[in-house]
Amino acid sequence: MHHQPELDFRGFMWEPTTEQEVVVVFGILLHLGAFETPLCIDRVRTTFPDCTALIPGSGRRVNIEFEYGSS
Repeated sequence: MHHQPELDFRGFMWEPTTEQEVVVVFGILLHLGAFETPLCIDRVRTTFPDCTALIPGSGRRVNIEFEYGSS
């Protein structure tokens, strides 16, 4: 039996439970234009930073660290 809260968001039945699922949700939200600043993903990896993105038109690079849970 699944005890996670239901989400039913763009293909996810449940809230993310791993960092990899957080990365997928980020990609979905990015595609939907949900962020104030538009971003273009340059690179995703498992070491710091998890993601490098560019702000289109500015050439500015942004480092993104994905976390499922932090204290």
